[in-house]
Amino acid sequence: MLSSASRMMFLGRRNNLIGAGAASSMGNRLQQIRSMFIQTEDTPNPESLKFLPGRPVLESQHEDVTGFYATKSDKSEIARSPMAKTLFGVDGVKSIYLGEDFVTVTKYAEHPWNHVKT
Repeated sequence: MLSSASRMMFLGRRNNLIGAGAASSMGNRLQQIRSMFIQTEDTPNPESLKFLPGRPVLESQHEDVTGFYATKSDKSEIARSPMAKTLFGVDGVKSIYLGEDFVTVTKYAEHPWNHVKT
């Protein structure tokens, strides 16, 4: 059951950007801003939220590998994924799970979802 929907803005360069967007001038640098509509779904854990971007998130190269899980302390795992680096850059993110077509984010209890979702 879909509980809500979120519009997330991603700032970045070249291949790190998702969706279609526009350009924004920031000082002397020109930076592209791209947006993407992402649906959210509740999970049994009130500290976790499932994000459904409507497009592939993780391509599995092995049939026995179904996802990518990392906690904030898994520095070597986080370094393997640009998306993980970005998500762990958000204050309050405790762990992530990247599935084939979804991302589940678990936050620390003391951080409200409004802060993490933006």
